Amino acid sequence: MSINARLKEVRKMLQMQQKEFAKKLGISKTSYCSIETGKTVLADRNIGLVCEVFNVNELWLRFGEGSAFKLPLSAARGEEEMLILSLFRKLSAEMKIVVLQKMKEFLAMDAPLTTPQPEPPVKLLGFSNSFEKNKQQEA
Repeated sequence: MSINARLKEVRKMLQMQQKEFAKKLGISKTSYCSIETGKTVLADRNIGLVCEVFNVNELWLRFGEGSAFKLPLSAARGEEEMLILSLFRKLSAEMKIVVLQKMKEFLAMDAPLTTPQPEPPVKLLGFSNSFEKNKQQEA
């Protein structure tokens, strides 16, 4: 099976139309159709984008090795969560602390008055010391 056929298979597994799939990749439906039919080569940057946006295993997409998805489809996170995680990973350690603090503020604004919100899992991310120092400095 070619990379183009595997790309089409991913789209069908996700039960998406070509137009919708192309839009999520930031390309036109015409360009996507050309890729899927093999008229246009799937560029490396688009391979990376497909893998990131749709949680696709790059080895499978390129060579047909392994499973199609990094996680079983039923365990895959939503697109928005994957994008947030991907962007978060690109931040410096200092910026990650700032983002976590802002998220905590957003949670407080979004939470119903009677429902307490759990603390963000800062310690699990390895930033507990820096986060606590910043918290103490603010006080």
